[in-house]
Amino acid sequence: NVEEAKKLLQYCENVYETNRRPTSTVTAGDVKIGSDHPIALQTMTTAMTTDIQGSIDQVMQCADAGADLVRLTVQGQREADACMKIKDGLLKKGYNT
Repeated sequence: NVEEAKKLLQYCENVYETNRRPTSTVTAGDVKIGSDHPIALQTMTTAMTTDIQGSIDQVMQCADAGADLVRLTVQGQREADACMKIKDGLLKKGYNT
């Protein structure tokens, strides 16, 4: 039935009411993500991940603006190594975002 297929493919069931579908809980750091938890505000940095101080500054700005999660691009070992330094720098400044 075409009408049944259209209903299944409908992205938004109701534009006036929020209906969250049941999902499993996943934990990212201290943030719980899933239908049983508030929606987590997340964003992504634009600084090169190898720019450690620039990345730290951006993460702090995002956290101060209310972000629960801040993602960084990790393309290889250099970026992965930089992430450890970024995390250490953030923790020293009291950020666990």
